[in-house]
Amino acid sequence: MSSPASTVPPPVAPFSVYSVHFDFPGGQAIKLRDPATNQFIGTTPEWVASVRNEMAAYVRATRPEMRVIFRGTPAVNGTYTVGADGMPIQVDERRVTLAFDPGSGLSAPEVFRANGNLPDQIGLHPTTLHWYVREMPAPAHCPPAGTSTHLIATSWRALATAPAPEAGLSNWVYRPLMEWTCRWAAGQNDEKAICDAIIASVASSGLRYGVLGIYEVRDLLLNQGGMCEAWYKTFQQMAQCQGIFVYRRRFLVDWRQVANGEVLWCAIVIRRGGLNQAVPTHDASNFHDNHVGFPIPAGMAFPIVNITERRYRFWGLPHYHYDGHCINFLEYNGELYLYDACFGMGPIQVNAPLPVNNLNVVQGGANLAPFKAAYLDHAIEYMLGSIWNGPDFLQSFHVPAFLYVNGMTVRMTDITQVVNGHDGLTFRWGN
Repeated sequence: MSSPASTVPPPVAPFSVYSVHFDFPGGQAIKLRDPATNQFIGTTPEWVASVRNEMAAYVRATRPEMRVIFRGTPAVNGTYTVGADGMPIQVDERRVTLAFDPGSGLSAPEVFRANGNLPDQIGLHPTTLHWYVREMPAPAHCPPAGTSTHLIATSWRALATAPAPEAGLSNWVYRPLMEWTCRWAAGQNDEKAICDAIIASVASSGLRYGVLGIYEVRDLLLNQGGMCEAWYKTFQQMAQCQGIFVYRRRFLVDWRQVANGEVLWCAIVIRRGGLNQAVPTHDASNFHDNHVGFPIPAGMAFPIVNITERRYRFWGLPHYHYDGHCINFLEYNGELYLYDACFGMGPIQVNAPLPVNNLNVVQGGANLAPFKAAYLDHAIEYMLGSIWNGPDFLQSFHVPAFLYVNGMTVRMTDITQVVNGHDGLTFRWGN
């Protein structure tokens, strides 16, 4: 009777991988910020065994370097050849001399380099690196030194910067925006196609429009939504993640009183709830809707529909620019495209130049007509004004944080280019 064959356990390396750092000083990783802590993710290693595993990001087709720390004991101090197999990248072997701290058991960091480039496209890439030690002379196989797992995002281009004289952009982006945009625009290879993919998928983020009091990108991420000021900044940073610059523009209500005492206009009024929002988040108010037409001929009275419901009202103020709505524009191949992340709208081609950032200049009439036809007539249901209806003057009052009274709401589509010799609609543009 023969005796059973003895089994020899496979050799293991005398130490194991402890941490892998991608965004180390001098590395090529894109700087990502954690919205929860407001700290840079790469301040410390993105991957620490059994402790931490954070995403890293690079421009597509980059050949990344990483700073690696190993764990062992002083008894195994020495010189070793270390590398890693894996997908979608592997790590070049390096001859390193390791000395392990008697207290922590950790080595000094060593910089390793991938032996090839990351994928040459936008995307998210789950990455596994199987670290090993090659003994000299080489045995039949190399003892394993542990496995690290990573999520690596690849963007289309380096982070976008703002052209003069637009507002500057940071040299970092929030991690969720990089992750989302690399997923939504995976495989795209064109500025407009990327922006189109982002706007088409932005609702899948779960973020909402209409979260009151939220005006900054970080606050929007922490509160799962925000108002239009936060949203046009967020969409700009989403595009920035992919190396694309989109403009920020806000159009503000221009409170004009004309000769007969009417005010054209007092507020923008929107009935839709917006992105991931069933109904507007503003309190219900009593509106007086004119659904017949505009302007109302002198001496005539049109039937008015009185209704109390939730609607967004974005007010102006006499002799002052106060509120309005915020959107983004992409200039592409000599054309202008509008994106409104608040309502998931876009791309909308506007056959006009990019609005000039100058709140001191009123733009209306023929200059505003292409914007009105392409966007306003579809995005904004009403303008609120102080309007004569026969002998009745339906007057709007607005004293911020104190008094809000609605005059007459007129359908945006009914406002003509010229009203009684005046521009039918005017706004002030800023960024």
